[in-house]
Amino acid sequence: MMQNDDTTEKKDPSSEAGPKESPNEAFCLTGAKTVLRPLSGNDIDDRVYWNTVITDWKKTDDPEYTGAQFDEISYRKKKREEIAKRKKWRHGVYVSLEIHTRNGRHIGFINCYPFPYAAQDLSSAAIGIEIPDPDFRAQGNGTDALRVYSDYLFGAGTKAIYVITQESNAPMISASLKNGFSVCRCGGSEHPGRITLKKEKEQVKL
Repeated sequence: MMQNDDTTEKKDPSSEAGPKESPNEAFCLTGAKTVLRPLSGNDIDDRVYWNTVITDWKKTDDPEYTGAQFDEISYRKKKREEIAKRKKWRHGVYVSLEIHTRNGRHIGFINCYPFPYAAQDLSSAAIGIEIPDPDFRAQGNGTDALRVYSDYLFGAGTKAIYVITQESNAPMISASLKNGFSVCRCGGSEHPGRITLKKEKEQVKL
């Protein structure tokens, strides 16, 4: 399940505390196809576009999504504040990064949150990923970004990573399986129609 930081971000107890360490301003994670970077002011226009023009991606984990009111002014203010206060730097890692192609095209975003939800740290975490523009899907970008970000979290001390998505979300399931995740729980009365995949640090050679 995508922890959508545009609309339904889970409240993190440490989110207002500020960074314990100052992250590198030039921070990036580079994969074979993608580069992951913190949100910048130049990315905000794309985020607005994905919330107003290209919105079908929101149905991926919420098939019943029919649209929601979008306040562009408040949204831009929120994103500028996130950048200025480094609100996406928590638990000693970036909990949200923007996905760019190797040639610099901004195509999506990836994030994580403590899982189970009651957890207070990222010893185990769930990852969500979105590539809103269909022109950049089915090209291995999501698979690459998931690998790069998972390795980053494992290197920072996370011991188990989960991907929670709809059983109908074949691209996300495929990307997870290609990255060594395995199905650990399907459906359930609490979240019918969803599938959970898991990967543990012991499976990774960092």
